[in-house]
Amino acid sequence: MTKYQAALIPAALLVLALAPWPYAYYQLLRIVVAIWAAVIAWDQYRLAKSWTPWVICFVAVAVLFNPLAPIYLTREIWAVLDLAGAAAFATYGVTGLRGKPE
Repeated sequence: MTKYQAALIPAALLVLALAPWPYAYYQLLRIVVAIWAAVIAWDQYRLAKSWTPWVICFVAVAVLFNPLAPIYLTREIWAVLDLAGAAAFATYGVTGLRGKPE
């Protein structure tokens, strides 16, 4: 599994977050999404040696979903942010699979 294929995992988890789950799912989701976003941001920064749009996007996702200092928002706002995060991970994964990660 490549890093681009792996980026589709948090995308799927974020889409699944739209369904009603026990609170533990959302706690796990924060951990998984924050770690993946930080890894992608670091990897893209290391490759480009600058703040590319991917780096900025995934740093924002990592901050938003971080489990250490959680941001509390309404369920409706989280639904929009979950879809936006899923779109970011999916776009990164698909563009990377096509050989154009930047």
